[in-house]
Amino acid sequence: MNIFDNGTIRLFLVLLLFSVPSALIEYLICRFSKGGLTKYILPLITVFAGVGSIIYAKTSHLEGFLDIAYILLGMLFFGAFVASLIVLVVYEISLRRRKKQ
Repeated sequence: MNIFDNGTIRLFLVLLLFSVPSALIEYLICRFSKGGLTKYILPLITVFAGVGSIIYAKTSHLEGFLDIAYILLGMLFFGAFVASLIVLVVYEISLRRRKKQ
C-alpha cells in the first residue's frame, strides 16, 4: 500500500489550493484591521462551516456518495481553518515583537 498514490496527492493539492487563499485573506484582514474581533472572523467562519458540514453528513440521510462529499468539504474547511489560524498566531507574535522594540 502506497501512501503517496495519485488520490492522496490530489487530496493534498486540493487542500493546499483551498488553504492558501484562506491564509492570504486572513493576512490581509490582519494587516488592514484596526484591531478588535475582526481578525477572528475568518477562522470562526471556517470552523463553523466545517463542523456544520460534517454534522450534516452524519445526521442526514443522503443518497450515493453525498455524505463522503460533505465530509471532504468539512476537511477542506478544517484545513482552511488551520491555515488562517496559523497566519493569525504568527501575525500576533510578530506584532508583539515589533511593539517590544
